[in-house]
Amino acid sequence: MEIGVIQKGWKGRTHIGIVYPNDYYIGMSNLAIHALYDLINADETIVAERIFLDSNGSIESKRRLHEFDLILFSFSFETDYLNIPALLRGETPLLRKERSKTPVLMAGGAAVTLNPYALSEIFDCIAVGEAECMIEEIKAAAREGSRDDILRRLAQHPSIIVPDIKEGYKERAWVRDIDTIPISTVIWSEKTEFGHMHLVEASRGCPFRCRFCATPCIYSPYRARGREALEKAIARGLKVRRQIGIIGSDILRHGEYIELASSLAREGIGVSFSSIRVDGITRETAHLIAECGQNRIALGIEAGREEMRYKIGKRISNEKILEAVRNLAEEGITRLKLYFMIGLPEEDEEDIAEIARLSATIREWVLKYRRSSEMVPEISVVATPFVPKKGTPLEDAPFCSMSTLKKKLSFLRHLVAKIGGVTISGEAPKKAYLEYLLSNGRPDEIVKILEKGGYEKDAS
Repeated sequence: MEIGVIQKGWKGRTHIGIVYPNDYYIGMSNLAIHALYDLINADETIVAERIFLDSNGSIESKRRLHEFDLILFSFSFETDYLNIPALLRGETPLLRKERSKTPVLMAGGAAVTLNPYALSEIFDCIAVGEAECMIEEIKAAAREGSRDDILRRLAQHPSIIVPDIKEGYKERAWVRDIDTIPISTVIWSEKTEFGHMHLVEASRGCPFRCRFCATPCIYSPYRARGREALEKAIARGLKVRRQIGIIGSDILRHGEYIELASSLAREGIGVSFSSIRVDGITRETAHLIAECGQNRIALGIEAGREEMRYKIGKRISNEKILEAVRNLAEEGITRLKLYFMIGLPEEDEEDIAEIARLSATIREWVLKYRRSSEMVPEISVVATPFVPKKGTPLEDAPFCSMSTLKKKLSFLRHLVAKIGGVTISGEAPKKAYLEYLLSNGRPDEIVKILEKGGYEKDAS
């Protein structure tokens, strides 16, 4: 059952579809969908409804895509491009040039902002940057009625590409004052990954500039919400949820956020943090994490060897990592997920071996400093192939061949198996290679991949 869904009659209103190109379970965990739904439906002249890969029409009224005036696709991940043909269901041509009377299709989201022209042969218009800056223009355009008039109106916005009218854009849109637009869950559903939580965006962007990371390219500059705005967004969900999920990077460096989370914990409200930088886990913040009831922590370590971490801009020493592990263990947090990348530029066998050695040392420190001998360490390694992203300092770095990635993963699994008490998982090289192709491909290349439902050649 959903709480907070908006039902409007269609008669006399403009119709906008909001598409997340994956299943409902995944899409309803994405705050962008909640934000679009909330901001557009605030206008009584417009009805906005959600559509997912596994929904037969829109969630609210079961309307099909071709019944809407304007359809907004929000892409967080490039691999979701593969779901476009299935979402169009054969009712709407895949290629932009083959459409004339069908609804206007607009693409946006993090993946699109990184490579705005990737989908230009498919979508009628492309939003570059943060949608909140474009909502008024999008609503005004949708009211124009005809396809040509909608496109002409959208082409006036400096952050929207309309290939049939203008090929480029002037600037990436970003919200200057995020306190004016509180972003949080607006529809609560248990049939999603964070169904037990009320999610709240606390910050946008990242104050650090790791050379591999796309976040600064998509969301710069870094902006943190003020406490008053954050409290308002949290209060919205406390009527229906007693667990708050704080979304944002480097949250625990903010003193007022620590105070706010502590006060919520004292009231019996659980608080979870989406991203915790390793070198920000002090004794104080580790105590807060435990106090808030979060007993599993994910640590983005990225590379096993300290020198490699510094090369890719993740300037965190082994000493800082182990200090964080000790602080967590002493507070009773012994379930750690360690994220590493493989296939990094200039990576050698010693880099891979060091992932296993560091993971073993982390487990030893958990055993040594855990609050109680009854607390069993749960250490898991997640090894993900490095995928160069456009706009980042490492965008021109080569993608490691799949055959080499498979050898590296096999070697790492062999080493981790010797440790005992540490598990390993990770993304398949084939999926990573597909992400690389979709992230960096030309528009015509991406169309071919979508038409084939994948790719044929090997990344050898």
